[in-house]
Amino acid sequence: MKKTFFPFVVVLLFAISVVRAEDQASREYIIQKGDTLWDISDSELEDNFLWPKLWNVNPQIENPDRIYPGSSIIIPSREELMRMTIPPEKARIVKKRRKKAAAVVVPKIEKQKFLVDRNLYLASGWIDDTYPGQGEIVSTETGRTMVGQHEMVYINTQDNADIDTQYLVIREIKIVHHPESNDELGHQIRVSGIIKVVGDDDGQKKALVLESFENVHVGDGLIPFNEIELPPVTENPRTPDNSGYIVESHMNLKLLRPGNIIFLDKGKEDGLMIGDAFLIYTDTPVRRPIGNMQIISLRNTTAGAVITDSKNEITVGSTWAN
Repeated sequence: MKKTFFPFVVVLLFAISVVRAEDQASREYIIQKGDTLWDISDSELEDNFLWPKLWNVNPQIENPDRIYPGSSIIIPSREELMRMTIPPEKARIVKKRRKKAAAVVVPKIEKQKFLVDRNLYLASGWIDDTYPGQGEIVSTETGRTMVGQHEMVYINTQDNADIDTQYLVIREIKIVHHPESNDELGHQIRVSGIIKVVGDDDGQKKALVLESFENVHVGDGLIPFNEIELPPVTENPRTPDNSGYIVESHMNLKLLRPGNIIFLDKGKEDGLMIGDAFLIYTDTPVRRPIGNMQIISLRNTTAGAVITDSKNEITVGSTWAN
């Protein structure tokens, strides 16, 4: 009797395709004219109703009704988004919306006051010689290992942690090495949120998550926080005689585009200043400029910058100069 395995093969191939789709790494998506978060969730994740979680993992989007053509977002895998929770205040906003209100593209505003959005600026972090933590989140009020905005956490700090004191919640992502020499440059630090001390329970300091740029985890570090001054747009930025390498990016992307935050192998000690502008180069097939960037933050030996435009995709390891 002749046997057929066709249904089994179909099921197996379908299962493999699903696993592969769900195991994709986070990827970058450039918003097109007419896009909405609702539609992007449908086309990229095959689930319209994941748009609130897509909004939550892109802290640069302050208002889901306002996304701009040409800007970029990060799209995690469908499996990762399914596991995520969204902060209560965003959940309340989502509950009030119908699907058509999920996001509406508005004309891009050409004139900008600052080089980068506040939330993205804070969330992007920096590269530091040593891990700068001066305390940590030790537990949460609910007992979960991660929380979002407007939830409570318990903390230990090296200072007194007086009422209303605010802290940046930080996380070490990796040790960054120079792409050319392989020398260790420091610890990549990313900011997951801002908390404020509100009291204590039985002698344990208690804090409220004021803002969350991604999920705040038990074990995340703390450093004191005061409101920052954003780097302004200027008509004629400096273009000093300096050069170096792009050593890492905010979200550890390898292919970079305008709006992405990158880190450089030079800093204050090398004479860089906030707002300095440089060209980004490729050596393939010949050395030529392929983009522009401006410095937005400084450490002694490293700096953060935003890619302002590009002709081609830029990679970690690309060089920059005036």
